[in-house]
Amino acid sequence: MKCDEIMWSGDHATARWISILAGLFLAAFALAGTASATPSPVVITFDDDGYVHGSVINSATSADGGQSIQLRANNRQKDFNYAVTFDSEIQGSTGDPDLQAPWSGGNIQDEDLGLILIVQANDTGCDTGVCSNPVAEPGIPAGNLTFFLDTPASSFGLDLIDVADGEDGFIRFYPEDNWGGFVTIEFKDLLAGLDLGINYANRITPLTAEELGLEQISRVGVKFYEAGAVDNLTFVPIPEPTTAILVGGGLVAFGLVRRARHSPNTH
Repeated sequence: MKCDEIMWSGDHATARWISILAGLFLAAFALAGTASATPSPVVITFDDDGYVHGSVINSATSADGGQSIQLRANNRQKDFNYAVTFDSEIQGSTGDPDLQAPWSGGNIQDEDLGLILIVQANDTGCDTGVCSNPVAEPGIPAGNLTFFLDTPASSFGLDLIDVADGEDGFIRFYPEDNWGGFVTIEFKDLLAGLDLGINYANRITPLTAEELGLEQISRVGVKFYEAGAVDNLTFVPIPEPTTAILVGGGLVAFGLVRRARHSPNTH
């Protein structure tokens, strides 16, 4: 076999491998595009982390473990700050019957919510990690719950429990990890048209970042004017920026193919 035939054979094999590589890049690009076009909503409850009635918590994870949030409470009436789970399905008397099912009204009054999240009103036993008397803070203003999303989202919704008609609370949406550039929606606007009251449970349809005039949602704050609780944090994570990497890799691969096919033999 002549030298130029050997070189042509080598170049041809190289081109074939590079073509395969380019095809893989394109396939990955197509899959990434499909996944990005139809992201799935994530729902974080407080029932999937082994918490119990009265657990003091600072994080929660989705059922599949794919997404998590960090959280904190701010009690506006006391000198301690506990975000605590309350078992709304618990049998028997508790310190806060307004947070116990069956619900008196609301658009999800027939749903079993399990553990819901409150701003704790007392610190009895809380230093052990499980408060012995879970009760939502009834003071005015009661306090705040803030949720820090590990992955920024394009939308966010949640359940609000035990929010009375006319309550002056609000939800605040932040686009970045800092405290600037936020958008505030008051309860009276957010819950307009819904049945509100003591021991009512309502699900808030997720608001999109676009509707709020934000690029993304990275943090959400809920301020209760009086006692209340939240559950079922629902959001759509923004996909990781892999598209640019895949496109760049595909272009490089095609460039190598073109070069291999058109470069002259020098032997």
